[in-house]
Amino acid sequence: MRRTSPPRPTALRPLRALAHPAWWVALALLAANDHLFKDAGVLPGALTGKLSDFAGLLVAPILFAALLGVRRRQGFWLAHLAVGAGFAAINLSPAIARMVEAATLPTPFPWFITVDPTDLVALPALAVSAWLFGRWCSRPVAVRPAIARLGVALGGVACVATSPPPETPPQQLDGGPPPVEGETFSTADAHAALLNLGDAPIVVRTRALRPDVAVDCDAVAEDPTGHFTPDLFDAPVLWNLAPDTLLGSTQIDPRDGRQCTVALVATPDSQRLLFIGRGLGSRQIRHVVGASVSDGAIIALRDTEGARFDEHAMLFNAPTPGDDAPAPACAGPAPGAGLAWTVPPMASGFVVGHSVGPDGCHAIDLVSGRFEGRWYVCAPGADFELTVDEAIRLTSSVTADREHVRIDTDDRVINLVRGLSPHGFGLSLAAPEDEEACGATWRDACDGVMRPLEVRDAEGPLPLGVPTLSNGATITVIRAERALVSDATCDPWGGVIDSRVELVIDRPLAPAMPSEDAR
Repeated sequence: MRRTSPPRPTALRPLRALAHPAWWVALALLAANDHLFKDAGVLPGALTGKLSDFAGLLVAPILFAALLGVRRRQGFWLAHLAVGAGFAAINLSPAIARMVEAATLPTPFPWFITVDPTDLVALPALAVSAWLFGRWCSRPVAVRPAIARLGVALGGVACVATSPPPETPPQQLDGGPPPVEGETFSTADAHAALLNLGDAPIVVRTRALRPDVAVDCDAVAEDPTGHFTPDLFDAPVLWNLAPDTLLGSTQIDPRDGRQCTVALVATPDSQRLLFIGRGLGSRQIRHVVGASVSDGAIIALRDTEGARFDEHAMLFNAPTPGDDAPAPACAGPAPGAGLAWTVPPMASGFVVGHSVGPDGCHAIDLVSGRFEGRWYVCAPGADFELTVDEAIRLTSSVTADREHVRIDTDDRVINLVRGLSPHGFGLSLAAPEDEEACGATWRDACDGVMRPLEVRDAEGPLPLGVPTLSNGATITVIRAERALVSDATCDPWGGVIDSRVELVIDRPLAPAMPSEDAR
């Protein structure tokens, strides 16, 4: 009896998925959603955003596996994992998203990526693709070469040619002096304008400073590059700048609430920081087509050696994450630390316990009659101690520029002060006399820029540490700085551009004079 060998398994071919109707349905949904539904307003924006993610994660892994030429199921799964990892990276990391945008900017299909972690809800579509199409790709299914080429071409275009960004095409603006015979004009109502002096359109990518980033415009004017990082800028807008066309700064940054204009402007070959300082009002900028550039508000773009910007007083080197200044010895407390307290449990009572943690936070147990409570005060570096069984009285106040808690005991007064100024305590804030000892500025955990300040009394600057003054008081300076750039969405101070001071003033009470009877 002749023994027959088992049939050899059919080799896996990714393009066999193109014989499955589900792949073509996903492709049609991806294309229709990106180029029809998103602009038509017939479906909610939240739905159209997720439809492309689900459909794309069904279409793209097959094309990627085919591009890699995988023939084994392990390779098929790895192709899916690679697509998922790339999808997750651009939706979790703004830096990676900006890198991908920069890489696609010179191509016919530049990407505009909105970093949205909620898009990761579409990742299960990868498992559906691997399970559904993985089985199909292992069957002896015939796919006509013409159908395979058509599917690869349409799928590739659908995956890379995503819906266009919120793009405002530059246009020749009306207004300005009437044209003279033989001359044409390009005008813009702006502080400054970019001008394409090349012979072909130039793709310009602009990123305005985010609206929640506050700036001390005068303070950063000397070194704009060193005061910003790429994460402080908004999503990019793409412009197709035609020859001899002006792109005004008010189009690049349409917000007028800030006293200066800060934006990143980039071509496929160059990136610069546009900084227009305080006091430059909007005006009509005029360029005569074909004439030389003489207006100081016009920044020329040329494409003879690649699209590049001419040197200009309003252009600076683009910032990078490596531009952070080192933290000086007298910088403020670490991120998340600083002077803070909870609401006092009572106005007066007796201390029954006091402990201090390694982070400088004090736990003070108080009792008043039958009521007991614990009060927390975080004051890094402040070494005050309350005696058990001593009487204590707490008063607090909040004004527009300061929070204050006063602790009265039998022999001392402790003031906790947090705000914009130490007025009322015989103290003032000023720039350090020796800036080199502290460093001119430093960057905080929110990418904001701070400048150190000194706390002074009538005798001059207070030395570092916990100095004892002539009246016997000790002052702990926890924070003394001025914000120059601040991200309100991250900064615990709410993005205020002003001085910031946190102090603990521990002053002993003068002993009472003996009465005549006691003498």
